[in-house]
Amino acid sequence: MPLNKTKLKADIKAAFVNAKAKDREPDAVFDALAGNISDAIDTYIKQMMITYSTGLIAPGGAVTGTFGYTIN
Repeated sequence: MPLNKTKLKADIKAAFVNAKAKDREPDAVFDALAGNISDAIDTYIKQMMITYSTGLIAPGGAVTGTFGYTIN
């Protein structure tokens, strides 16, 4: 699945909106905001797909070479 920057932006914005709407202690607001932003980034990064293309060999021993890849 390709990375979805639009969803990441919306999720981060929602985290700020939710934090602003809460009437809590400042530390609780910061904790909730940090948690929501880290969840959004975690979800975004887990969407990344690395596709191996070429470069590694294992001639009867340890794998060597340069890892050729693309990131989607």
